[in-house]
This record gives sequence, C-alpha cells and structure tokens, in this order.
Amino acid sequence: MAVTISLSYSSSKMKELNNLVRNLNSSETMGSATHICSDKTGTLTKNEMTVMACMVACEAHDGSTGVKDIAEGISIDGGESVWNFIYESIMWNSSARLEKNDGSDPKINAKTPVGQYFTKGNVTEQGIIKFFLQNYSGEEIQGKMKELDNVRLETVLFTSKRKKASVVV
Repeated sequence: MAVTISLSYSSSKMKELNNLVRNLNSSETMGSATHICSDKTGTLTKNEMTVMACMVACEAHDGSTGVKDIAEGISIDGGESVWNFIYESIMWNSSARLEKNDGSDPKINAKTPVGQYFTKGNVTEQGIIKFFLQNYSGEEIQGKMKELDNVRLETVLFTSKRKKASVVV
C-alpha cells in the first residue's frame, strides 16, 4: 500500500509539472533513468544525425571553422597528420557507405538529385561521413573506402561481450 501511495503522490507531482502519467509504474521507471535524450531539431524523430563539432587540439571546432586545416597542421610523432589519421580511422571503421544516385530508385531520387552522392547504413556513421563531405568530394571518399576495402582482410563486429570491434588488415 505504501508503494502505491508514493507512486500516486509522485504522479500527481509530475502532473503539476505538465507531465502526463498514464501508468503509475512509469514514475518509478523514470526515477531510475540516468540519461534522458531529448530532441527539438528532428535528429531522433527523423533519424538523421549530424556532426556539429569536432574536437581537435583540445578545442571543439564546428565544420565551418576549418577543422581540416587545424588538424592537418598537427602531426602524430612528427609523421602523419592528425586529420589523415582521423579520416582513415573513420573510413576503416565505418559500416555506412557513400553511393552515387543512378536514378533507379524513386525514394532516393526524391531526396538526392541523380548523379549526387548519398549515404547508406548506420545513421550515426552517415552523419560522420557527411561531415567529411564538407572537405572531400564524393568521389574522393568513395575512392578512399574502396582503397581501404582492398587491403581489409576481415572485420570482426562489435559484441557486448568483447566490447570492441576489430579490422584485420
């Protein structure tokens, strides 16, 4: 009886805050939530992800501030640029793909003009690839993906038991 009364009390308090509680147990469920994702721009509702900023040299830079120029100026142990390392790492580990619209699919034609590139696959990874489209052409990204695919021997997918994915080159 005490549990029912406390759930009813918390539901009425939530109602005062304009939160509709249709089920008494939902207030208990929400009380145990550690993270709440909300969205006002359509990211979650439309399932379209976008990279808003990239952390380089301990600073967040949005796409318009020349992240590529900054990251190219920083080298890893005096060799490869940070930008190239990030770019190749994403291409190695992405399950999303970039394809050219050939005009054969009416659903794709409605969103992407014929001859233009569009992304397919995991929506989070699509957002990352779209970020790189600000700095590279579709042909360059598609070429890099094919180049890396030619030397990839196997991809070991992520599992919750292993807690990692691997690429064998």
